[in-house]
Amino acid sequence: MDRYKKRMAGNTIPAVYEIPVVKKNGNKIILEIHTASIQYKGKPVSMAVIRNITERKKTEEILKKSEKIQKYC
Repeated sequence: MDRYKKRMAGNTIPAVYEIPVVKKNGNKIILEIHTASIQYKGKPVSMAVIRNITERKKTEEILKKSEKIQKYC
């Protein structure tokens, strides 16, 4: 919400960011959010595309560990 308020106030905010979220069932996921400020019916609004990147982040971590192991072999 803080980023939204800053964006609507005209501040420059990174358009892409990640946030950790805890679902109702207690599972933790990571969301990637792409945002843009646009005009709709003459008023500024914020548009967002939200994507669950939990599996991608897990895969990246496995790859990093694999690369470290190969480096020492």
